[in-house]
Amino acid sequence: MLIAGSSTREINNLKTRLSAAFEMKDLGPAKQILGMKISRDRSAGTLNLSQELYIEKVLSRFRVNDAKPRTTPLKSVSLSSTEAEYVAIAEAGKEMIWLVDYLEELGKK
Repeated sequence: MLIAGSSTREINNLKTRLSAAFEMKDLGPAKQILGMKISRDRSAGTLNLSQELYIEKVLSRFRVNDAKPRTTPLKSVSLSSTEAEYVAIAEAGKEMIWLVDYLEELGKK
């Protein structure tokens, strides 16, 4: 379970109440969720999610000059590295649309 909030006191109170009903282990601040890197700027009051590593992983699957053998099946075949990058960007775009919808469900912009 991931608990997020603007008040450390409220988060700790919630963890205490949940611990009374459930067996819990506090893993500390989250650094990554759903393949996205989490960074927080407390002075600006912002929470940033980055899919940079995921996008790089997707792009690497489609690189023509990649010397490593592919261990996962490809969904499409590209005739050029440029086309492969377009496909990877489209896939990342789909993931981003899903993420935006997910964050809206959580009440975040």
